[in-house]
Amino acid sequence: MVILMLPHTGKVKMRGESNFLLFEDMAKYFVNKGDLVFFCVPEWANETDLLYKHKNLIYVRMKYTKYFYTDMYLFNQDIFLKFNRRVGGGMIDLVITSKLYITTFFVSGLDGSQVSIEVPVIYYEPGILDKRDKLNCRNKLNANMIIIAMSYCSGYCVFLTKNEYNIAKELVKKCVSGIALKRFVDRSRVIPVGIPEVVKSKKNDQFTVFYGARANKVKNINMIIKLYNKFYSSGRKIKIVISTSTSQILAERYIGKKNLVENKNLELFVDMNRREYMTLAKKGHVFVAMSKNEGFPVGFWEQMKMDLVGVFPDRKWAISQLPKNYPFIFKNTNEAYTILSFVYDNYKKALKMMKDSGIKNMIRQYSTVNVYGSVRNYALKLNEEYRKRTDVKSFYSGLVPVFNEALKRMDDSFEISEFIKVMAKLSKSMSASVKGRTFYRYPTNYNIYIELEKNGYKLDSLKEVDNEYKYYFKKVEN
Repeated sequence: MVILMLPHTGKVKMRGESNFLLFEDMAKYFVNKGDLVFFCVPEWANETDLLYKHKNLIYVRMKYTKYFYTDMYLFNQDIFLKFNRRVGGGMIDLVITSKLYITTFFVSGLDGSQVSIEVPVIYYEPGILDKRDKLNCRNKLNANMIIIAMSYCSGYCVFLTKNEYNIAKELVKKCVSGIALKRFVDRSRVIPVGIPEVVKSKKNDQFTVFYGARANKVKNINMIIKLYNKFYSSGRKIKIVISTSTSQILAERYIGKKNLVENKNLELFVDMNRREYMTLAKKGHVFVAMSKNEGFPVGFWEQMKMDLVGVFPDRKWAISQLPKNYPFIFKNTNEAYTILSFVYDNYKKALKMMKDSGIKNMIRQYSTVNVYGSVRNYALKLNEEYRKRTDVKSFYSGLVPVFNEALKRMDDSFEISEFIKVMAKLSKSMSASVKGRTFYRYPTNYNIYIELEKNGYKLDSLKEVDNEYKYYFKKVEN
């Protein structure tokens, strides 16, 4: 498969962006399985953030504003035209994105044929609860709700939890007909984010309460630090470590300067990437979550996997993802304080209670192999279905002998534009250029790509040369 991946990112330091890391992990898995990936990043992305290098992955730079909710709407028109099968010669089997508002455009516009064959787009929903509240999509019908519902119904949605799926379903119900709702239900899947392997190490000698996430209102970081400071003020010998991918200015704003200055044992680390965050996290003993809502909080699962005891609020997002007998749930800050005290006094016992609840077995099921394997199997199924539709009348019968003769003249490996030039020389009317073929409805590059695979050739590698993409095919040995 050839996959166009468009994560929804916005931070200058992308390695502190959970959605970027999710898509990077997914891209690694797909490429290692033999797929080819175009990976979209902001045009200002630093090369130091683009760590994954592979001959079958090409980074594609797109216009971004660095403002998260504005960037939901944006994509680079040049990229859209490059990957349009008819006018750009793009050979994309599938799109995977978390940029919700562009889903419908790619579904209906990438094929570019008069028949309008839909290109499969898997939409990865990174957090509908936050999106619903920020875009005022609770009750009153508005344009945002309608666009979101249409995008959910046109793509193939992957929700991270059943709770997230249910919220999305209720939103869709308000906007579409019963037939469209059924389409949404049939196409949706619940697949969590893959949790990579983590390295355990020796804990800090001093008992450490930890915070490792973004600093914002949704996370209620100010309330968490206030609780940690109160716990420290009780006379307990603890260390407070805060690790966030948020900048210094924003972190201080959301934490509150008073919370920062009243405790000399509070250590604040900002602009942290994943590796830096993990180094700090694995030395901690306990964390408290107070988020108003969460999609699938990978960081919490990672921290519990590294033997930090997780303390969660009695909120639907948490209860729906934790085992029914999970022991450390609080209804208010007084209960959270009591649980912290218990963990401080009985860390090993608390760790055993957490393990006995089954949470670690649950987290093991979220391995990257299981999760991204599920996504790829779904993608393969969609690709197979859509290829059958694309294949209908993609080749005029008169061109079949031309195709076969051209194939005889090629080596066991070649670049597709060279093959098309040979076809054009053998044909009386077919043009070698994409635009020349477009006007007369000759086979697109994508049609020829499918035909080559039927004849025992595999799309083997990609290259970017002079701002153009080169696709190299290789004969598959029997």
